[in-house]
Amino acid sequence: MKYGQRLERESVPEWSLHNLDYNSLKHEIKNHTTRDQATAMAIPGQQDTTLRKFEDSLYKELCRQHDRLDLFVASKADEISRHLDHLSKNIHRWISKSQDQLSVDTSLKSQRRFANYKRELGRCGRDVQSLSRFATAQVVGFRKIIKKYRKWTGSTTLGSRFSENVLSDPKSFTRRNLTALHTRYDEISFTLHSSAPIISEPSSPESIQLPFSDPAWSRRRNGPPPMAEQAEY
Repeated sequence: MKYGQRLERESVPEWSLHNLDYNSLKHEIKNHTTRDQATAMAIPGQQDTTLRKFEDSLYKELCRQHDRLDLFVASKADEISRHLDHLSKNIHRWISKSQDQLSVDTSLKSQRRFANYKRELGRCGRDVQSLSRFATAQVVGFRKIIKKYRKWTGSTTLGSRFSENVLSDPKSFTRRNLTALHTRYDEISFTLHSSAPIISEPSSPESIQLPFSDPAWSRRRNGPPPMAEQAEY
């Protein structure tokens, strides 16, 4: 399967408008490295002024794409962080209030509030996972574009230049560590789980029980494993 199609699947569907413009970049490279095009084809292994100009242009475009993605990932991470902080404050306020109110009516209200907080926290957890998934898909996209350029031109300078100046930058989204968000989520989950109200009447386990230990979440909290590259065209 072509990576342009895989990117749509391996990224986050609802954030697809923010994906790397993989197909456009691939098409641009093809137009400049294929015979019988208006632009002369560069000969692999030889210096070529046309290739050099195109490479500079492509480098600038890759940088623009990176900066756009970097801004999106940073804003999403900040948004999730603020949401978790807000939720944490509400949960602690709810815990303090619940300890002073032990009537049946307040118990039922407490159960509903607990269920609401559980759903809201679950959305935050899914957003953290999605952000990790989104960032990984974009990094793979950049690497495949650079690999395709090297394959079709024989030039290694673009890859070295982009990797050294952009992808290796500690401030790049490609180097962003989401561990703090994972840890914050775990802490709030523990607090909420530890304060689960006593159920005073039969209730659906799905509506009350908090899945505190989720093997799937544990596998994802450190990010997906390195993705093996496959041949795409």
